[in-house]
Amino acid sequence: MNVAAVKTRFDFQAAVANMLDGIGAHPSHAPDAQPLDYQLWTRAGLLSLHPFDTWLHSRFQDPRAAAHIIPGGPLNACSGKWNWHFTQPTPADVDQLERLLERLL
Repeated sequence: MNVAAVKTRFDFQAAVANMLDGIGAHPSHAPDAQPLDYQLWTRAGLLSLHPFDTWLHSRFQDPRAAAHIIPGGPLNACSGKWNWHFTQPTPADVDQLERLLERLL
């Protein structure tokens, strides 16, 4: 097998976890927390985050406060969910998420 022909798969989950560490997110200490559960204090309050292979799950603790800060878009103003799905995520997608999150700090 030609080693050059083997494509390296981008590890979105690891890249997002590294990005979250870099912007000050902390591992969650909730009783039911999973290894990649993070929390980030934002201008809209506490945001819980969990990266998966192709998407980032996030939910604001106070949906009403988040709705005042984040107009429209993928924010569910009732539940506080603010999820980001990608078909084939790239490093540029992680950069976009980082910019979005940094605006909330």
